[in-house]
Amino acid sequence: MAYTATFDMGSTLVKGILMDEGLKVCAEAVREVTTYYEATRIEQDPRAWYEAFCAICQQFAEHLGADAKIHILF
Repeated sequence: MAYTATFDMGSTLVKGILMDEGLKVCAEAVREVTTYYEATRIEQDPRAWYEAFCAICQQFAEHLGADAKIHILF
């Protein structure tokens, strides 16, 4: 069976949903991303988005097992 993982890279969170071929939600995950406020600037570290994305992918892979095929959508 193939699965689809879709992600929302928001301003404070990275959210992921894993669905099977029938669009049934198999797993959900959320990781916070730190926002830095300095005077008139508001910033985030893109590495934090990437690390959150990788952590969610790892969680989904562990949930399904090593042989699962996951299609990723943003």
